[in-house]
Amino acid sequence: MAKKNGSNQPVIGLVMKSLAAEFFQSMRSAAITHADRRGDITLVPVGTETQTEVEMQVSLIRELIAQGVDAMVVVPIDSQALVEPVAQAIYAGIKVINADVMLDSDLMKQYEIDPPFVGPDHVMAAKIAGDLLARQLGPAAKVVMIEGIPGAINAQQRQQGFVMSAEQNGLVLLDSRSANWKPNRRTGSFRSCSTTIPILKESCAPTTRWRCGLCRFSRSASRIAVSTRWASTTTCRSAR
Repeated sequence: MAKKNGSNQPVIGLVMKSLAAEFFQSMRSAAITHADRRGDITLVPVGTETQTEVEMQVSLIRELIAQGVDAMVVVPIDSQALVEPVAQAIYAGIKVINADVMLDSDLMKQYEIDPPFVGPDHVMAAKIAGDLLARQLGPAAKVVMIEGIPGAINAQQRQQGFVMSAEQNGLVLLDSRSANWKPNRRTGSFRSCSTTIPILKESCAPTTRWRCGLCRFSRSASRIAVSTRWASTTTCRSAR
């Protein structure tokens, strides 16, 4: 394939989401640093500003297909909506790696694709977080959970893992509310929980940044809230 950068170096597209978020800023920075150190690849990092711009992410993938990149790493906003453009990339002969949020397995079967997946096991990570919380509190402790985007597969998996842990460890899950990965919604959801549920003792949040935000609110409200860490349990699925 003729390289778009005029060299023989392979061109790799990195398609991320929510570049305003610290996590993806770090991902972008680390990928650029790694590509520069290698010196034998050309990296094209792109992404959306928020975690809800599905159509924008689809457009970014199609632009990379049109540019003729050799490979692509995709962190999908929506595990279903991104299957078709990823399939188009694979059909075009582009090597694709699915990262962080796994694409919908049923839809991938329909399109007859099976890209490698590298990312966390969100169910197990959330369960480990719940187990840690349960060990700190003991049975019958009352907790709430602040979630991400309800339709996102990783948010659903994290909810599944934490609920599993709560049931196994005897935690009492008083409420579970979405904050749509937005800091203002995060604080508002937690404030609502802490106001309407005066017996609240603990909270569980999905990321370090969220945890720090809840702790700041907790201190300002003269309340004690201990939020947990999502364990970094990584899953890799190789291409057949």
